[in-house]
Amino acid sequence: MKPRLSLAALLVSALILNACSDDRQTGGQASTPPPPPIEVVQAESRQVLDWHAFTTRLESPEIVQLRPRINGQIDMVDFTEGSMVEADQVLFRLDPRRYQAQVDQLSAQLEQNQTALAQARREAKRAQELQQRQLFPQEQAEARLSTAQQLVAEQHALEASLAEAELQLSFTQVRSPLAGRVSRAIVTKGNTVAAGQSVLTQIVSMDPLYAYFDIDERAWFEQYAGEASLARIPVELELSGQAVQQLHGHIDFVDNQIDSNSGTLRLRAVFDNADQRLLPGAFGRVRLASPSQEAALFVPESAVGSDLSNKFVLVVDTQNTIQYRQVTLGKRFKQLRAITAGLMAGDTVVLNGPAKVRPGMVIQPTISSVMDEYFAQLESPSAIDALEVSQR
Repeated sequence: MKPRLSLAALLVSALILNACSDDRQTGGQASTPPPPPIEVVQAESRQVLDWHAFTTRLESPEIVQLRPRINGQIDMVDFTEGSMVEADQVLFRLDPRRYQAQVDQLSAQLEQNQTALAQARREAKRAQELQQRQLFPQEQAEARLSTAQQLVAEQHALEASLAEAELQLSFTQVRSPLAGRVSRAIVTKGNTVAAGQSVLTQIVSMDPLYAYFDIDERAWFEQYAGEASLARIPVELELSGQAVQQLHGHIDFVDNQIDSNSGTLRLRAVFDNADQRLLPGAFGRVRLASPSQEAALFVPESAVGSDLSNKFVLVVDTQNTIQYRQVTLGKRFKQLRAITAGLMAGDTVVLNGPAKVRPGMVIQPTISSVMDEYFAQLESPSAIDALEVSQR
């Protein structure tokens, strides 16, 4: 009986091992993973404005170093340092006593002259009447007329001297020649100042402000030289620390020649500053739009990868297999990058480039909507973030 039981046991063991082997084979087929879902976008062609970026520093149209026109001692500083001042506002007052005394003296001399002149004219008139009746010598009549004429000349000289003295007196009140923001008082009360030499303070006009920048002559002749007026072309200004551009201006000046040393042409943009948010001397970046829109093929910047000196994107073919595609880059427009060669409109591109996948992989493509979001941002000129250095 024992041999028969052993044979039965062996048969049962063989059946169990065979079942386990089938289970392992079935389990191996079930563990094969499906293709991973990967976000993709389609390369899209759009009409966009080409923007050029230039660095600049804001400048005030008018800057005045205020100096006295006469010598004197400062009696009063009549303004708040750092405040806005109006044109013709008194900022400094000099000691007026010496100049006032000169005005008073000349006024008295003029009054004395006018009295003498009136008397001389009466005597000359009386002498002329008597001389006509042969009752007064002709020579004396002519002498009295000459005296009156000399007093008239003296009156004119005194009036000119008085006007000069009154002008000098008015200069004891040092006024602002323009409206703007005043700096600190460099010379204070009690100090003596020299005419045309001592700097009292500085005033800068605040509205509008200028931004000068230099454009390459090639870009100028390619895009702007044929424009009758540059005033219509959008210009934007971004200051340090500002994440979003909100300042819009216009071109109001183009220089009359190209700098032969640098090969650039100087332009000037004007920006309104009624709210005083801008300050002269501030560093910023000027964006100048192209005169007309251009067609370009776009993919997200995140889709572009680097391979030594080459730029590439990963394209998904009809079998959902990833292919390597070398491309030539154009300018960057915020999160989008223009592609000038290597792609066609409608090509499916991996959104995040080589970050998660590699050529030859089979994936499950998932269309992303980020392209619509990125293009929506470009619809507002203030959101465009074009880089001057583009061929990278």
